[in-house]
Amino acid sequence: MAALSVLIAFALLGATREAPTRTVTGVVSDKLGNALPGAVVEIENTRSMAIASYITQHDGRYFFHQLSTDNDYTLRARYRSLWSKPRLLNKFTKGARVTIDLQIETK
Repeated sequence: MAALSVLIAFALLGATREAPTRTVTGVVSDKLGNALPGAVVEIENTRSMAIASYITQHDGRYFFHQLSTDNDYTLRARYRSLWSKPRLLNKFTKGARVTIDLQIETK
């Protein structure tokens, strides 16, 4: 399942073999810092509007590989019916591996 998500993300999000790419990882948690397994993380390419998603593992972690360094992306997470605030990964963010943790205000 995770491999399929990575392949879909690669196809939808516009990375090419020649262009430099990066990876974004993080943890989805509640306001107390507890990991939220089964949360859905969405990443949207703001140029093409393509969206890919990943379901967090038991530790609340997610990842997206092969993201173009020439595009901006918006990330957000959903747990049950609650959403995190959107976070921006822009083309000016430095590094081949970026960490963006997402927090959801659970009830």
